[in-house]
Amino acid sequence: MKKSRGSKQSHVTESPNGILVNSPTSKLKQTPKGKNASVVNRTVFLSDEDEEEKTKRMSKTKAEKSKADEAEMDEDSFLMQRRKGSAKKNRLRVDSSSNDDEEEEEEEEESDEDEDEMETEMDEDEESSDNRADAPIRNVIRKHFIDDEAEEVNVPIDEQDEELTSEDGFIVDDGEDLMTTDDEDEDSDPTAVEGEEEMVTDESSDDDLMGEDRQPETVQGALRMGFEPVNLDAFPFNVEDSLISANKTFAWLISPYDSQKFFNDVYQKTVLYVKRNNRKHYGNLFSAVSLARILEEQYLEYTTNINVALYKDGKRTTLNGKGQAYANVVRDHIQNGCSIQLVNPQTFDDRIWYICELLQELFGCFVGANTYLTPSGSAGFAPHWDDIDAFILQVEGRKHWTVYAPRDAQEELPLESSGNFSPSDLSGRRSVWEGWVETGDMLYVPRGFIHMAKTDPSTHSLHVTLSTGMHHSFANLLKHMMDDALDLLSEMRSKTRRGLPVGYLDMGGVAELPYSNEEQHIQKFVHPLYRNLRALRNMAAERMGDSAIDLMAREFFKTALPPRLTPAERERSALGAKTNLLNKKPLEWSMKNKVRIIRRHTQRLIYENEDTAFIIHRLSNSRIYEGRPETIVEFNIKVKHVKQIFPIILDVFQKVVEIS
Repeated sequence: MKKSRGSKQSHVTESPNGILVNSPTSKLKQTPKGKNASVVNRTVFLSDEDEEEKTKRMSKTKAEKSKADEAEMDEDSFLMQRRKGSAKKNRLRVDSSSNDDEEEEEEEEESDEDEDEMETEMDEDEESSDNRADAPIRNVIRKHFIDDEAEEVNVPIDEQDEELTSEDGFIVDDGEDLMTTDDEDEDSDPTAVEGEEEMVTDESSDDDLMGEDRQPETVQGALRMGFEPVNLDAFPFNVEDSLISANKTFAWLISPYDSQKFFNDVYQKTVLYVKRNNRKHYGNLFSAVSLARILEEQYLEYTTNINVALYKDGKRTTLNGKGQAYANVVRDHIQNGCSIQLVNPQTFDDRIWYICELLQELFGCFVGANTYLTPSGSAGFAPHWDDIDAFILQVEGRKHWTVYAPRDAQEELPLESSGNFSPSDLSGRRSVWEGWVETGDMLYVPRGFIHMAKTDPSTHSLHVTLSTGMHHSFANLLKHMMDDALDLLSEMRSKTRRGLPVGYLDMGGVAELPYSNEEQHIQKFVHPLYRNLRALRNMAAERMGDSAIDLMAREFFKTALPPRLTPAERERSALGAKTNLLNKKPLEWSMKNKVRIIRRHTQRLIYENEDTAFIIHRLSNSRIYEGRPETIVEFNIKVKHVKQIFPIILDVFQKVVEIS
């Protein structure tokens, strides 16, 4: 397989549990050119299309454009209709006869020969407008809105012909192109992407989503001879490479289901139920005794740490008190049929912390947890969906679950949690999975799947929910990218810094009003807007592909759990050095001191600009998810030396080596 430009060299190793680990070697990103941290001047979205196919496609595209140029059509047919009720009566007209426009076109003629040709074509079109009134509207859009460069984007001709009508009646192209005019010198535009016609397009579509008809995955395990319950106090999954440790942890979490198959076929697609027939699979992970101990020994507050909930007769009730939650009061709530949610057990329980922190190495985002203790014959929470992917680990008792898949693309993978659904909201819906989850079993519920649960009349239930993927989507990535991309675009492109056209307030708006200057709306407002959007897209593709990863990494490091150190690691760190506060002798360091990086993903090198770099890390983070400012290590080493040193550190991160 061909390696795309900008990809990092890597080698692939297989962990003992079958997950392929892609371990980056010591090749660093290129130095950025700009004021924004981690902005890298690199194109990463080029396809592997061979030259012959590219030539054929470009010839076909140009032939189709030539047909469009010859089509006879009046400009009236591409004017925007401002109101739904008068879609055929109220078309906007581009006023190509105004003196201001003629002066602007003359200026552009002097700077671009291609624009001379387009203006000539537009003049010819005006002269023969009477003969073109019935031509297809998409040909005029192509002719007057799409320039040569944009037309060559890798979108099949058939797809370019498929048009959509927006709610206000304006027909738009559903391909990758953004509509432009040729009044701008794109050859000199620093934001234009070289080889733009080869840019990869997203081949997936909403048709790939399976709706309520999708099938769940189920697997059964059996108790093995000589099975020993896992002891999480003994750090059972730790090996030298923390990525392999994470893979071992995840393999244990979903075993005997195959880890690679999970990410290929199940993750964020459908439900997975693992029936193990082994009540001791989770070992000493958590118990009702553990919850009682935390309540007695730690300061837990209602709402912040503890929720008391009851779901009865189709209604959810929250019965939280104020201030500290005492163990005897929580016991009384349980006796009254209420469910007890511990919101952040990883803050108070080292075993859950251990599992969550290791899984962070695999997912690259914050991994948190909740615990739910529900008495027999009861339910605590109304049907709802979450904004996270949930791994439900049944550690005591049993619980009956009903899960509903999203019905369509709009419901798929929501970015926010839902409110509570009533029984009538679910009337007529078909569940994707329903059944009992027994002690030792695991149920995976993807983000956006509605779920509800109740306990058996004869026994209580206690389960731990591990959650991942919150604020960890391409939508979140784009939000973080846009500010930096806009800043960089504005810095490099003077046309983006131009003022809005005089009189824009009278060109249009959402309200259906007779705007006095609406005939200028497309020429003066829509065209420049589309050109800036295209330039922004090019800027993001060309210069921010790699830095986007750093942007998300910085968000992750702000919220990530710190590593849980083994006794040997703790003894050799500042947290376990047994410092004598009265000892006057300072701690001395030399080039002979030996050091080791704790985890592969406890730190990351970030470029602020060409000459400045720093390291972010999560070693001193809190165990409370609160989004504290990132922790930074600054140094006075020249960037050229950092390029030499940091790859070596990462390459030997699991080994103890001399600083020298």
